[in-house]
Amino acid sequence: MELRDSGGSNSVTVSKIVLQGGSGETTVPGSAVKCGPDNKSLFITVPDIRPSPNLKMLVYLSSEGGTDSNGEFWVRKIVSLDAASTYSPGARVASWTPDKLVGDSDVLARIDLPDGAISKPGTYHVKFQYTHGGCAADFKEVNLLANSTVVASDPHDGSSGNSSDKNDYLLTLREAPPAARFSIQFKIKGRGGADSYGDIRLTQP
Repeated sequence: MELRDSGGSNSVTVSKIVLQGGSGETTVPGSAVKCGPDNKSLFITVPDIRPSPNLKMLVYLSSEGGTDSNGEFWVRKIVSLDAASTYSPGARVASWTPDKLVGDSDVLARIDLPDGAISKPGTYHVKFQYTHGGCAADFKEVNLLANSTVVASDPHDGSSGNSSDKNDYLLTLREAPPAARFSIQFKIKGRGGADSYGDIRLTQP
């Protein structure tokens, strides 16, 4: 689930999320991270949602300093890409394959980065490089997350196939939270189908 701030002077936090319906009730822990003027987007992973006509999602919010806060909730399926177990500078951190794509539709994908991949403030380079297959791939809205909070973003549209265009993304991290778990999240789709393979590389500053 993504919580997007759309205005107001106060921040909110999500204390918990409760799913009701289907086989019963499931409670998902929230996040101590605030969403508001200083942090416009917050992601919380809600595992194993099973479609049900009676499914309800209850989101418990708290606000500091007042109720002047506006925002939106977005629920999307996230596809996790298999990440490298260790990081080497400039090396592949993950790959995309046809089983992770859905034809001509955008897929929201995530890479949970290995320890040491993000270690200090600076500008990190993310490159999407097609390797083979019958279809190129398109990318956009590449975000760096620290503990599910967006801390750097490059939204531009890019592509990689037999020829590539704007397939390098720059993510500028201003502060590296101690002991944070970092991930890269982005939208990807195959152009004309899902038959596309490629590597994703991360270069440190």
